[in-house]
Amino acid sequence: MALTHVLVVRQSYNLASDADFAAATAHWQERHAATFADVHVHRGVQSAAVYVYFELAVPAEWSIADRRAFETTLGTDGVLRNDGTTVTRLECVLDVPGASFGEQRMLHYVVETDAAAGSRDELLRWYDTEHMPGLARVPGCIRARRFINHDDGPFSYACYDLTRAGVTESPAWLAVRASPWSDRVRPQFRNTARTMFRELALPADG
Repeated sequence: MALTHVLVVRQSYNLASDADFAAATAHWQERHAATFADVHVHRGVQSAAVYVYFELAVPAEWSIADRRAFETTLGTDGVLRNDGTTVTRLECVLDVPGASFGEQRMLHYVVETDAAAGSRDELLRWYDTEHMPGLARVPGCIRARRFINHDDGPFSYACYDLTRAGVTESPAWLAVRASPWSDRVRPQFRNTARTMFRELALPADG
């Protein structure tokens, strides 16, 4: 069993239209309203990757069997039905409101990584005490969260909700990334994937 706050459905390649994904998301929200507080879809800015987040209304212990049962409910409309679909249980261990908290989310930046042998504890301290709080203070950052990935992929899953393009290239963001502690920790990243996503507008959003 794993404490789960979010289920993220991931595909590395999907060419369904934005309209199809928006319609499917509205359907998922209605179908799972009792279980999930929110469902939202992100598509890669420079890739065909799709991440669909199912935010649990109440954190719960989900087993592998529970996850697989949920997987069987996906794809009934054809949007997520292909061999590249994975479902991952994420446990939230850090949630920091950003400088732009309350503004509309336009982009979603995800950093997934493992750590070199012997460096995991320092990586987590760096994330929780310097890096993510520092990035959350940058104008344009709405929220910064870090999760533990209980399934496939790197164990650390950090994500940032952003108001606009260019936040991650701003002087304030780059200054946080350039700290001495960052320079010491970042070479210890392993199996790292960084992906920028755009937020899909749902029918209710206009």
